[in-house]
Amino acid sequence: KRGGERREQQSLVARKRGGEGAERTSFAQTMASVEDLRPLLTLGPAETSRVRRRNHHHHDRDEKTSQPSLVQDLSSLLERRRMDWDWKFQRTAASSSSSSSSSSSSSPKCLDFAPQDLETLLSLSRSFRQEIEVCGEEFEGYARDCASVAFDAVFDWLGATLARALKGEGGAAHNLAPEWMCSKAVQLMQNFEFCRAQSHGGYLGLLREAVRALRTSEGSAKLALGDCLDNLDRTAREETNASLFPKTYFFLRMLPVMAPNLGEDLAQTRLLDLLMLFSDRNATHSDEVCKLAHECVCQVLVHAPSTTRPKAECGTGKEWDDCCFGISYVEAALRRYPLSTPYNPLAMAVVTLVRAQGEESRVPERICRMLAAAAVRVAEAGDDVRASAVRKLMFGVCGVAPLGQVARLLALYEDEIGDSRGKHGAGPHDLLTEFAAVLDAIGDYNRKPDLSSWLQRMGTRVGGQARL
Repeated sequence: KRGGERREQQSLVARKRGGEGAERTSFAQTMASVEDLRPLLTLGPAETSRVRRRNHHHHDRDEKTSQPSLVQDLSSLLERRRMDWDWKFQRTAASSSSSSSSSSSSSPKCLDFAPQDLETLLSLSRSFRQEIEVCGEEFEGYARDCASVAFDAVFDWLGATLARALKGEGGAAHNLAPEWMCSKAVQLMQNFEFCRAQSHGGYLGLLREAVRALRTSEGSAKLALGDCLDNLDRTAREETNASLFPKTYFFLRMLPVMAPNLGEDLAQTRLLDLLMLFSDRNATHSDEVCKLAHECVCQVLVHAPSTTRPKAECGTGKEWDDCCFGISYVEAALRRYPLSTPYNPLAMAVVTLVRAQGEESRVPERICRMLAAAAVRVAEAGDDVRASAVRKLMFGVCGVAPLGQVARLLALYEDEIGDSRGKHGAGPHDLLTEFAAVLDAIGDYNRKPDLSSWLQRMGTRVGGQARL
């Protein structure tokens, strides 16, 4: 049966390639359009229901014999669609290439498209993903194959249209704003992340052009950020977590590329809430997504200064004002360390937050107290290596805090070292040795002499000299 179907399909393609000159001319005039993708961005509900009805009339058959017949019919339909698209796109590419070679221009002609084409494709991609989700285990293999074919076709078309338009090559797209085209490219890649094929040339070309635009254009970065967040909001309302997860993963990979051009746009509440949620491994159940979220938080702290400074140093019963995203993040990250929080993003967040403070701020002292408490908790859990890493980070705060803060920080260190046997599971000499290691890495020689003198005094006080 399969051999007969394949011969029939090959005959169909041969007839398309060899006959109907008028039909060829018509297609060459219209080129491959986004409408040619529509049949590939559906699981074929009409054909599926037809096959279901046919199988229902043969309900006396055993289920194990009727189900393969259904799958074979759907697979045949899928193969015909794949071959039909391949033929159309190859003909379009050949037509474009020949017209380009006959012209005086040396660069290939970009296939034409209109703004509504990208909007149509975005709508089709969302509905296609929803069809995939409700397909069920019965058609899981067919749905997976459909997604693969759709991905290849979509990025064939986008590689020949949108990616080349972003380069400034030909077509009506020269009238479209590059910021708008970049945002649509990012959204389309976000929507198709669930079936991404890493080696697809059209996808990689589009990704390269989008990354270039996001890095060099503030308008592209800001428009893409807003549209991606809107996409995630819509997905959270209308679809399942199975769809939200890959879209968020793609977004977290792209955010560091956009961040330098975003500034205070990174401080919007819906983005900060998203990053706080995905920085908790209990919410994502993915180490990779959790790590990406922590790295994105660091980008926010670096490029959006308002996230690192308390709104006011208040004297209304509180020792300091904690209305600051950076403080809230460090507190949550330490509470989840080391299960959900990688050390390197935590250290970068602490250093960035402390460096942003003024001479009168109490934030560095508060951060040190949180680090000390976290070190005690980790030591009690029996993880001495990670506990030592947190203590070194606490000691390192004095190397980046404003100079006016150093005296208060050294007094806090003195209290921690004096009570170290009862809390840290390590003796005073161990903590002083850790401080010496941190001191050795500090390159600020305006503060290093005072820190060295303090270390020597503390070594003498506890009954011996720490190793310098």
